[in-house]
Amino acid sequence: MAFTFFNCKKNRSANDISGTWKMVYAKIIENDSTMVKDLSHTEFIKIINDSHFAFFNQDLNNDENFYGGGGTYLLNGDDYQEVLSYTSAKHLKDHSFSFKVQFKGDTLI
Repeated sequence: MAFTFFNCKKNRSANDISGTWKMVYAKIIENDSTMVKDLSHTEFIKIINDSHFAFFNQDLNNDENFYGGGGTYLLNGDDYQEVLSYTSAKHLKDHSFSFKVQFKGDTLI
């Protein structure tokens, strides 16, 4: 999966992932298919500190479509791995998600 996040925090160091991030683009790659996620009716925010992350997603047109979660993460170079410990989605609880990350200006990719 590929996600682009916009950082709402200024003056961070090159590898400082801590901050509040708003998703502005999402491309999901699974096997041999690619899908660009429509974000026109939703807001996805991720908050990352020194050891934990939390996220929430809110449908802008329907208050019933809200979800969130959180857990711990590890960042080693461009390897970022989350363990989702807090969620109401039981099938995702304690699941590990791995990503390659990079920074371009105020953007986390």
